[in-house]
Amino acid sequence: MEDEMIVSQNKPTTIEDFIGDLDFDFEALKRRYDIERDRRLDRGSAPLYVPAKDGKFADFGKDPWAPPLTRPALHDHVQVIIAGGGFGGLLAGARLREAGYTGIRIIEEGGDFAARGIGIVIPA
Repeated sequence: MEDEMIVSQNKPTTIEDFIGDLDFDFEALKRRYDIERDRRLDRGSAPLYVPAKDGKFADFGKDPWAPPLTRPALHDHVQVIIAGGGFGGLLAGARLREAGYTGIRIIEEGGDFAARGIGIVIPA
């Protein structure tokens, strides 16, 4: 039912709907990135990526500005979920709101939302 509402309101559903006509072949670019990703991941026994929450990188998984916070689970329905409340996540949420989406959930693991690089901190 909500999907029908989205279509009837002519909300953007593809990348072209959000940014207009592209002057390059998006699918060709995606294929190039997929090939590069696969090449980097297929490195035999030497792992390229090391989990940031284990071992010597464990501190990277912690928010130095806020103690761990437990919130009650939410069980509502949203149209869009954004992983990460940093500058990119906040900007994506703002652009989606401008495009007419109202059911937006930004999920942030840290203690609050922030664009620290430009001095913006939004308490959760």
